[in-house]
Amino acid sequence: VYRGTDNRVHELWWSPGSGGWQRGALDAVAQGIPAAGDPTAYVVGGEQRVVFRGTDGLLHELCWSAPRGWFIGDL
Repeated sequence: VYRGTDNRVHELWWSPGSGGWQRGALDAVAQGIPAAGDPTAYVVGGEQRVVFRGTDGLLHELCWSAPRGWFIGDL
């Protein structure tokens, strides 16, 4: 994950069936909140988590788990 020049949180993932590296923005999951700082990512209990500081001054957590997909975590 990384913060783009557009202040959106982006992700990269490998998908051999889809032609290799893929890219997407997680702003839809983050309800459109731009990032004011660089995100950090980690895995716990089989869930991928991304934490970032938004331009609203709050910390936001995005989580991914199968089959649910991306959702907003509860800090």
